[in-house]
Amino acid sequence: MTDKTDVLETIKACKDDIVARAGAGAGKTTALIAKYISELETPRDGGYTRIDQLVALTFTEKAADEMKRRARDKISEKIEEIKKELGDLDGSSSNIPDDTAHLSTRHQLFLSLIRQRQALEGAYISTIHSFCARTLHENPISAGVDPSFTVMGAVDASSLLDTVTSRVILDRLKKRDNAIALLVRDMGFESAGFGTGLIRQITSLIPLIRAGSKAPHALLQEYEKQLAKNGEGINDAVVELLMLLPELQAGGKKENTTAGIIENAIGAGKVEEITPKAANAIVVGGASLKKAVEKRKDPPQEVIELAERTANLMKKVGGYMLEINIADSTRAFLNLINDVLKQYNVEKNKKSALDYDALQEKTRDFLRGSADARRAYRERFVRVLVDEFQDVNDLQRDIITLLAPPGEGRLFVVGDVKQSIYGFRGADVSVFDEVAEKIVTGGGGKVELRVNRRSTPNLIKFTNNFFTSLMKGGSGSFKFEPALDGLEAYRKGAGITSNITRMLYETEDGRSNDLRLLEANILSSAIQEWVEPGKHIIEGDEGQRPMKYGDVAILLRKFTNLELYENAMRRTGVPYHVVRGRGFYNSQEIRDFINLLSFLDFSGNKLSLASVLRSPFVGISDHAIFLLLRSPDGKKREMVDCILENKKLPADIESDDREKIEVFKKQ
Repeated sequence: MTDKTDVLETIKACKDDIVARAGAGAGKTTALIAKYISELETPRDGGYTRIDQLVALTFTEKAADEMKRRARDKISEKIEEIKKELGDLDGSSSNIPDDTAHLSTRHQLFLSLIRQRQALEGAYISTIHSFCARTLHENPISAGVDPSFTVMGAVDASSLLDTVTSRVILDRLKKRDNAIALLVRDMGFESAGFGTGLIRQITSLIPLIRAGSKAPHALLQEYEKQLAKNGEGINDAVVELLMLLPELQAGGKKENTTAGIIENAIGAGKVEEITPKAANAIVVGGASLKKAVEKRKDPPQEVIELAERTANLMKKVGGYMLEINIADSTRAFLNLINDVLKQYNVEKNKKSALDYDALQEKTRDFLRGSADARRAYRERFVRVLVDEFQDVNDLQRDIITLLAPPGEGRLFVVGDVKQSIYGFRGADVSVFDEVAEKIVTGGGGKVELRVNRRSTPNLIKFTNNFFTSLMKGGSGSFKFEPALDGLEAYRKGAGITSNITRMLYETEDGRSNDLRLLEANILSSAIQEWVEPGKHIIEGDEGQRPMKYGDVAILLRKFTNLELYENAMRRTGVPYHVVRGRGFYNSQEIRDFINLLSFLDFSGNKLSLASVLRSPFVGISDHAIFLLLRSPDGKKREMVDCILENKKLPADIESDDREKIEVFKKQ
């Protein structure tokens, strides 16, 4: 088993680019943090590496916060280690001298780490999107963005893209654009049966195109080149197919059928006369012939070669003609995507807003277009570290390698291609392999982290065996090779034996409410019995230990009868915390916050104000709400003015409600 400590020491000592492959549970983030801290311990001109000279990127805000917390913990551990080593050192930043040249190197490192811990809140430890937003805010004019730009959330961006796409298509239809009319006819406007319509096709493809760092017009150019390449030698292929007819006709039944398909489709020898239906028959017929021959028992070699040669020619001719028949629609589709993107950008500019992809595109264009900016950022950042690199797309790769090109000794990436199964924001696992190869061929380091610290040996063995049979490679998929990709178990033994407890209960009349109440009481009593006497032993990071209440989770299909379970827990003294799932944003407390923010954003929103006043934030009565809107004689009142304009509250509002409103107005 490879020792994880040795691998981490290798990572920390490496001064070149590094690619680290880390299996599930093998410590990807641990490796990144180890390298991050080792950089802070590295002496450089003018002192040690500073926090603002490092970039650490990951993919979620939660992961970034966790990374920052772990970095702080490790810095604090190092500070305490040096403090114990040297003795009698002040571990605060209050008395750090300006001149530390006369101090020992360890003392200087101690003081530097204290400074860096203090500066950690401003560290470049973030998601790629946050890093891009920060870069653009630092260079708005050079990057060509509004200095006061806002970032659109995913929901708002998606809604705007839907609106723009619909508008552009309708506008083209009104102008009697036949190509667009054909696309709508073939795909449907919004949907087509159980499939997606033209709008959905476009709005789902645009994020992938942008993630691939491609523009629609560039895709159109590539398409035209590929179409021309596919058409090379097509007439020769037709002639060759016709020359094979006598051999096919002299063969078996399947060969005769194939000959008939060829004659019907291109008997006249003119490729331009092949209809879409005939082209499809050619492609299918060639594949069918090859498959049929392969199924025969010990077919002669010349028969196999004839079938393969025929199938390849039929695929070339039929495939090309199918593509030619849809070429105009493909061009129209790509041009439509281009128009939608242009209009989408216009609408975003009106709002001075950037979506997540635009943050990255603008940052890439800024770094790519300005040699001075590239040089400044490369000199500024001595190390760029990227977690979960298997989820990087082409656009993000461009940004990262513009900051730290492989070969300069400043790039550290860690990931696991086996975990790149989600296509996250257009992620392409080939990006990981491409950058890894550049790092290795450029003289950088490559390390493997395969020791899983979470799972028992039996589970590791099962996982390795399962993925060996599941991931066999082929057709661009990943091939799992146990000797290279298999996990190794850190834990010893089989762990704690699991058991299943079935609780049976019934009532005399079997009414559902009584059954649920009984279930809640039995469940809460069982949890108390499991935990309080230390009856159950489980295994965690610290080894075997008694079960805690925090180890128990109750999963409910619905929250309809949640109160029954809460009451049962309270009666038996079992502490609990309710975590809402899909309905979180519809829960009352969250809706109260949304109403408050809506009112603060637009003070004319009377419904939001009324909701806030009635919520626990203020808690006035329905009668008071009515009196803020109407006087007892029915005259209309402006509720908003009573709250914002410091006008006197209506005299007929009771003192208890009046006091609550006054407190709210002051906050």
